[in-house]
Amino acid sequence: MPLHCWPDLPYMAKIMHSGRVCFDSDMPFAKATGMNRYRLADSQGAIMISLPIHGGRSHHQPLGQVRLATEQGRSGGGWAKTHWRSIQNAYRRAPFFEYLEDDLSKLILETGELLMEYNLKVLSWLIDRLALEVQITESAVMRPLSQPWVLLLKEGHWKTPRYFQQFEAQTHFVPGLSVLDLLIQCGPHESKAYLERYLALNASNFDAQP
Repeated sequence: MPLHCWPDLPYMAKIMHSGRVCFDSDMPFAKATGMNRYRLADSQGAIMISLPIHGGRSHHQPLGQVRLATEQGRSGGGWAKTHWRSIQNAYRRAPFFEYLEDDLSKLILETGELLMEYNLKVLSWLIDRLALEVQITESAVMRPLSQPWVLLLKEGHWKTPRYFQQFEAQTHFVPGLSVLDLLIQCGPHESKAYLERYLALNASNFDAQP
């Protein structure tokens, strides 16, 4: 399945539904997708955060070989600091930002070199923080889609119940954001409970397991 960076709620619900997921390092990288970008929100509404890729628009490689852009030999470089400032500006007054700040600063600033490794690190942290029972498997060989532990991403209409968002009075509720927004606003315990409700509400969007 595609390995997304700071995934959204449908993606996390599908992972919870599966319990075991396999990521294929040979899957072609697709720019301008969840593989290297995610949506958050500030007082003006939704904002898009994109991780720059070494090679830019001409980049064509398997996901497992995609390198993040660097600056003067440092992983992340200036763009990682810019991303962290954007997150600080948007969420510094959110209920659980201070509680998560140390972990988040390391995850945002210490990106490493490979996009897939970074995305796996982020997803592993999310699974741990949310106390999800999910097994992650990496593979360099595409598995048959009929196998039960392969999570199929199927487009569907997703119902998104409201949860607390600090700028809702200015922007109204903003759907379609990264699970990071939910986690910073509601904390790990309530975020897990919300995802369980979200999963149940959207059960019809999941592919039947063999």
